[in-house]
Amino acid sequence: MIPVFSLTKTESLFVATKFNDEARARLVLRWEQLEFEQSINEHLSHQPPSQPRLLLETEHDILQRSDEIRQEQIATQNAPADGCLTTTELAELADMTFGKLTKLLVKEGLLIFRGRHYYLSENYSGMGLAQERVYQYYTLKGEVRKTTYPVWTRLGCQKILELVAK
Repeated sequence: MIPVFSLTKTESLFVATKFNDEARARLVLRWEQLEFEQSINEHLSHQPPSQPRLLLETEHDILQRSDEIRQEQIATQNAPADGCLTTTELAELADMTFGKLTKLLVKEGLLIFRGRHYYLSENYSGMGLAQERVYQYYTLKGEVRKTTYPVWTRLGCQKILELVAK
């Protein structure tokens, strides 16, 4: 007669993997993980239809975290422009309007106007006069749009104030 043993699942797994400790540990842990996931799925599937399914995060939490991630990304992208002045701020320092200053900067070749935005001209890029700042906004349809605009470094501010003084 063949001997019969009454073993639990865990004990059976130990026997099945023989004497390889690493394989036995991985198999036992994986089996227990699968059973845990299955018990959670069974619990969720037995909830009455009138109750909402349990979520680890609500939609509001997900959207809030998404906004936080976007803010972190934009802050990282804009870090090189910290301490720079916008054209509006520089116009106030020069006691001018934004329109008059941008008109002067376009005339002098520092800025170009494309579409609806001003950009640093290629003739002056790489000279340390300006950095780019990212601006993000949403359309009426909820689409995310990004644009960049120049902000002026200390060197750029000096050059512009010299042009204004002429």
